[in-house]
Amino acid sequence: MANLVTVMGQVIDLNAFVSKLSEHVTNYRKLTTTLENPGTHKGPPLYSAGALVAFMWDVMIHHASAGKRNIGDLFRNLMIQTDSGIRRYSWADINAALQATADGDWEGFYQTHIRGHEPLPFDKILPLAGLRLHKLANGTEQVSFDPAASAEARALLQDLIGGY
Repeated sequence: MANLVTVMGQVIDLNAFVSKLSEHVTNYRKLTTTLENPGTHKGPPLYSAGALVAFMWDVMIHHASAGKRNIGDLFRNLMIQTDSGIRRYSWADINAALQATADGDWEGFYQTHIRGHEPLPFDKILPLAGLRLHKLANGTEQVSFDPAASAEARALLQDLIGGY
């Protein structure tokens, strides 16, 4: 959310936002445990993983709802699930909020990529927003705009960031 707010508020531009996604990927790759079991040493790898999950969920929500819903709707539904944040939430609450927001295999995503050990599905989700992940000559990974992206995918990214 913080990354989206900085681009929507025109603190950074879309290129800087995409660069920030690349930084998150680099940090995420340093994570040595599942996202569900981060241990006591939180920091850039875990925070970046969380930012990437939130971004992916936002893309998935936009895509599944044809742009009618976004991550803000997820948070509103989560507030309903948790009595306005009074009750501590669990995965069951998050899953229910996701299901109330948009159709999707949220449980499968959780079991595979958050609880499980499978890497986040960059190759599946980024193209929905007209983005791609590729390796540079020095071996680092970079998120960039996909020149072959469909107009629909490019529009999803613009919608995601509020048209800025």
